[in-house]
Amino acid sequence: MKNRVIAYLLVIAMLIPLSACSTSKPEVSLPPLDTPKPRPSDQSFTIQPGTIQNNVLYEETLVNGLHIQVFPDGELLLEGGDVEENLKYHNIFKDYVPEIKTLHFGDGVKKIGDKCFQGWEKLTNIIIGNDVQEIGYSAFSDCKAVTDVSFGNNVKTVGDYAFTGCRALKDAVLSESVEYVGDYAFSKCTALQNARFGTNVSYMGRQIFDGCTMFTDFKTGSNIPAQAFEGNKTIVSLFLGDTVESIGERAFSGCNVLRTITWSQSLKEIGNYAFFGCKGLNMLNIDRCGELAIGDSAFESCAEITTVMLGEGIYRIGARCFADCKKMDKIIFPRSLKIVGDYILANTSVLRVLATRGSYQEWGNAVDAKDENNNRYNTNHVLSDRGLNATMTYDYK
Repeated sequence: MKNRVIAYLLVIAMLIPLSACSTSKPEVSLPPLDTPKPRPSDQSFTIQPGTIQNNVLYEETLVNGLHIQVFPDGELLLEGGDVEENLKYHNIFKDYVPEIKTLHFGDGVKKIGDKCFQGWEKLTNIIIGNDVQEIGYSAFSDCKAVTDVSFGNNVKTVGDYAFTGCRALKDAVLSESVEYVGDYAFSKCTALQNARFGTNVSYMGRQIFDGCTMFTDFKTGSNIPAQAFEGNKTIVSLFLGDTVESIGERAFSGCNVLRTITWSQSLKEIGNYAFFGCKGLNMLNIDRCGELAIGDSAFESCAEITTVMLGEGIYRIGARCFADCKKMDKIIFPRSLKIVGDYILANTSVLRVLATRGSYQEWGNAVDAKDENNNRYNTNHVLSDRGLNATMTYDYK
């Protein structure tokens, strides 16, 4: 019995190590992790990292389809969708903004939104593609280094303050497609010297070139609205293309250094006070015109004018049109006159040659005519009631 117990104990002693060797910890089964949700910014665009080798430093596509590419030479190319935000503060792209010098709008960009590139201080060149139709409010304001802007062939609207404060911009040559130029669009462009507008501009805002201290020459084929350049202190030369039909009231009033005007042969109306106080004008020769009405006080107080030649086709001269032109010594009226306002030559005491190409009767018919309100002019006051020494010469050759 004792031997049997000892045998059992020996067997148990042998089994214990084997049991310890075969025993292992049970595997723990963890629940699967949830698929991470993309961040809102990841949903709005896809990033395709660029490399120097493929000539793209940075590339991404926004949710509206706008495709962004940055190139090693500092060019930013935008294609495929409208620009709706100021990219200066956009995502990691903002790190590239200080190095961007050229901004190129390619295919698919129809609108450049309000303030979208406001304050991009290193930007020097802007190339606006042919798909762009609208440039928004203050879109490029305070881009202080911009020297050149190339407008595409389909831009229709240049918004208020669009290029205000672009201090290095020298020329503003708009494409023929432009119809609307907003208030102060090129104001405070202190290096701007020349501007050219096409034939289709139906609206020019207020003080478009306000504060442009070097601005001297303006060429346009579009009608000029009231007060468009009132008080401008720098414009020297005005060229009106042959599609210009009207100049609004006070359009150039107070432009003290305006010296030369090339007139449109299609001009039909010069508004009241249009050139009032333009002290730089010396000679006024409006000989390229058809039927033209000149408004009240249109050239009043143009103190340096000495000679006025009015071409055939001018049928109305408004009241006080040449009053206080104190250096005027010669004026020739056309035979086409039908309406002559009161006191058109008041305070022109040095006038020496006063003549009309029409006969005595034709002049009499003009000064006896009724105005637009059916009021008869007072013929005693037509030329002046004081200080006029010259005698009218009729049938002047």
